[in-house]
Amino acid sequence: MEWDYGMLLEVAKHLEGNDHLAFSLTCKAFRRASQELRRPEGRPLTTDLRRESLLKRKPGFGLEWYKWVYLSFKRIRWDRMPFSARALLNLAARPALHDGHLMHVAAFQGSKKVMKWLVSQGIPLDFDEWLVGASAAAGGQLSILKWFKEQGCSLVESLDSYACYNAALGGSLEVMQFVRGEGCGWHPDVCVQAAKGNHLELLKWLRSQEPPCPWNFETAAYAAKEGHLDVLQWLRSQDPPCPWGASCCHYAALTGRIDVLRWLRREGCPWHAATCAHAAKGGHRDVLEWLRSEGCDWDKYACEYAAEEGNLDVLKWLRSEGCPWNEREICSSAAMNERWDVLEWLRSEGCVWVV
Repeated sequence: MEWDYGMLLEVAKHLEGNDHLAFSLTCKAFRRASQELRRPEGRPLTTDLRRESLLKRKPGFGLEWYKWVYLSFKRIRWDRMPFSARALLNLAARPALHDGHLMHVAAFQGSKKVMKWLVSQGIPLDFDEWLVGASAAAGGQLSILKWFKEQGCSLVESLDSYACYNAALGGSLEVMQFVRGEGCGWHPDVCVQAAKGNHLELLKWLRSQEPPCPWNFETAAYAAKEGHLDVLQWLRSQDPPCPWGASCCHYAALTGRIDVLRWLRREGCPWHAATCAHAAKGGHRDVLEWLRSEGCDWDKYACEYAAEEGNLDVLKWLRSEGCPWNEREICSSAAMNERWDVLEWLRSEGCVWVV
């Protein structure tokens, strides 16, 4: 069949990112259209099922997609899935697909129909003990959690906090209340994930319980890192306030959250030379300029981090302002991270290196 290539390109333009792989494997013409669109960005043809990617944009895969993956790709059986590989949807470092991963994605997506089909193919609903339920919690899928329980599957292990942790990732208050009612434990990372995800109402509920869900320095630090100023302000308004430290300023500098940094300093949050180093690492010259105008100290690590990350413009500015460096260490850092343009500039500045 002859395809109108212009039409194929138009179709490909409207595809979701995770649909390009399936589209491109249909035939050579489809693949050419998909590759042409993605070539300028240098992106490979992949379906990204990593947890952080799914949380940003929940998938909408239908049953036919699951059948296609299950029947077309080389898989490792669910019962040969090593325990170390059972972190929720953490597929980034493993080239092999375990068929149990499909059960996790279906639970996260909230597709009971798909989960039933996978069971019909011999994958037990509770093959991964309680972790499939945790995947549903991360996806905010209360109905799946209730159905999971109706099927006789346990949601938690003794003193387990994984379901609450994943409910905090998804940000669903209803899901959090449900898993707590099932006896799921919690720890400070639950509050950390709620703050990181900007789930303020969930965070308020967590702290309103008796006893409240514990928090720590990282709760405030991750709110600062993600730029959630309203969350950070609420954390510090409590009695007693959520603990904080210089890590709040470090993280805000790393991600270029200058509005958060200004507020932190007005409120007396400490900082030191590592704050400038983190701004350099993130490539934020405007943040560095503001930090220095406010008297924030710096040291050799600002230059080293800029070189390590390939932020040459920042490195040049640092040196023009008299920031200290260690010539041997900075050359080594640039070389180890293959920052050849940085290394070339360092040599032009007379930096010595050790072979």
